[in-house]
Amino acid sequence: MNIAAPSIHVLGTILSLASAGVLAQGAPPVVISSVKLTADVDEGIKGNNFQGGVYRTSNAPLTVLLNTAYGVTANRIIGAPEWVAHDRWDVEAKVDGGAGGPTLRVNEVVQAVLRDRFKLNVAMEKRDRPIYALRLAREDGRLGPNLVRSAFACVQGDFAQQRKLVESGVSGSNGQRPCTTRSQRGIISFAGLPIANLVQFFFVDRVIQDQTGLTGAFDATVTWTDSGDQVADQAAMFSALREQLGLKLESATAPLDVLVIKSVSRPTPN
Repeated sequence: MNIAAPSIHVLGTILSLASAGVLAQGAPPVVISSVKLTADVDEGIKGNNFQGGVYRTSNAPLTVLLNTAYGVTANRIIGAPEWVAHDRWDVEAKVDGGAGGPTLRVNEVVQAVLRDRFKLNVAMEKRDRPIYALRLAREDGRLGPNLVRSAFACVQGDFAQQRKLVESGVSGSNGQRPCTTRSQRGIISFAGLPIANLVQFFFVDRVIQDQTGLTGAFDATVTWTDSGDQVADQAAMFSALREQLGLKLESATAPLDVLVIKSVSRPTPN
């Protein structure tokens, strides 16, 4: 069954914490955890951070914990009972072992909590899932007015080269700062970067794959009305993408990693 995803903005933060869909290997770590049903449920997930060797989150559905542990969004979780998306949990977990204990990443800690407290048994599999394919909008391949070949190309990971570009005073075709992306409500803008950079900043409910066939560095700016209505704003973004960049997002399917839940149970609160 498909289960509703948490806020797309929350997901952006969560995914930066998680490893990309890799199941932990070796002996399970010893993790001491406190897990309780949230007393006062509201719409906001609080925390979901890992500091000083302690993981904390509150008011979080299990979909958030699964995302942090395995790097998959809610629409790539299969076989989950309804309570996984609806029940909210307060969780605190730390590794037992003191200074001489193992050094663990946040995903390993959360995986241990899920195994020990929620009795989670899962498998990662490849399955065809809905995606959005980023493609050229026009048959003649003509790009939109706000997407042009860049006069310079930022080399990924070469921070010295990028710093020199910034210090040189060069800018993108629309005044963009080199090698950085401005991404906020209603705007995505960058210069000297590949088209594939776009897919990281579209907040939609599916994985996006770059199928434009465009190579090299580009300057791009796309703006749209952001009203806070997720459906309306996504439609406005799709329209702006076509009109301003000459690109489109089309529904497609592709093999993706999915997390198959074999068994899971509510924990005894402590």
